[in-house]
Amino acid sequence: MSLTHRSGTGVLARGSSIWRAIVVLIILTVPVMVVAQEVEEDVVVLKDGTVFRGTIPDALAPGGAVSVRRHDGSMAALFWSEIIAIKRLPAGIPDSLIAQSFIGLHAGKVPVGQPGGPRVDLKGYQRFEDILFLNDGSILRGVQLNEAIDGRTVVWVNGQPKYVPESMIEKAARVERGVPDSVLIMTYVKIPKEWTDSERRIFTVFGGIAMPFNSGGSSVNSSGRTIGAGPMVGVEAGIQLWPGFRWLTNATYSAHTRSADPDVRAIDGVVAPETKGKYLVFLTGGEMRTITSSGFKLRLFAQVGMLSYKETGYDLAIPQTFYHLAGTVQVHEISASSFALCAGAGVMFGRVGADLRWIFSRPGYTSTTYIQYAFSNRTTIDTPENNSGHQIQLSLGVSIF
Repeated sequence: MSLTHRSGTGVLARGSSIWRAIVVLIILTVPVMVVAQEVEEDVVVLKDGTVFRGTIPDALAPGGAVSVRRHDGSMAALFWSEIIAIKRLPAGIPDSLIAQSFIGLHAGKVPVGQPGGPRVDLKGYQRFEDILFLNDGSILRGVQLNEAIDGRTVVWVNGQPKYVPESMIEKAARVERGVPDSVLIMTYVKIPKEWTDSERRIFTVFGGIAMPFNSGGSSVNSSGRTIGAGPMVGVEAGIQLWPGFRWLTNATYSAHTRSADPDVRAIDGVVAPETKGKYLVFLTGGEMRTITSSGFKLRLFAQVGMLSYKETGYDLAIPQTFYHLAGTVQVHEISASSFALCAGAGVMFGRVGADLRWIFSRPGYTSTTYIQYAFSNRTTIDTPENNSGHQIQLSLGVSIF
């Protein structure tokens, strides 16, 4: 009896082990099946409605041929002029739906090609998903296949097509998978007021310091003169084009002292004064801002415009010395303008902001000096310069409204 009992227990134990192994196998298989459902493929659609599926092994070269390795291992070479769309899509979408979505091949109509060349979008949907915000307040997640055909947008959702009337769609976006509905609504539909307070501020005044330098990173230019850092003031106006992006225009004025001409300093008995110079810069371009729930924001901007430089002239009397007779010195005023590029970054907290700007420009000009001694002909000294336009600007500003 005892032997029989042990034998029966062994059979039950072996049976339990088998069932446990089956359960483990099922558990391990389920993720594989889920991953398999997310398999993607490259899809190439021709203007005649033919659909090629597989993998594009080579980099795309607009105007050339596109190679597609199909699932059976064969290769297809397609001419760029034949193609209307190249997309990476979840596997399993029917050819008829793809053709209908991208070239309007439906109801027996002749396909019509898209202008401007093939539509290329190889972003995968394992990481991204398309979001449609509907005017009834709901959100639809899936793969958007087209803009609109016959007033309807096709969205592939959980292995099935959904036809959404264009009139029901408020906004569309592509985001990483897994973003909660509440975050999407705050980001794209009902943006909290505190997120956009700074977006509505259109006029700012600021001041700081401007530091000119030449292409070698020094304040000494080719004539041996130095130009010092000086105070700077400016105004800025911007208008929001869409969340996080603005069109920005500003103007700055800065004043600087500059050492005297070396030719004047070299005259015995003459004390050459520093000259006064000023920069006027007008710039316009784009700005990107972070969208956050706090008052703290970062911004980057790039602008183009004009830089003007002007420097006052002066007249001096030359006293008679052991080395020369009396005479006069005349230094002409300098004025020049040039195209300018600006790149900058800044931080904002509420209405207050701090910015760093780098301005690149080369306003070429010629500095002219006349020296005349008694009973002598006048000497003219022309010194060309073309590297005095670069600037670094550090500023603090406040948005007035």
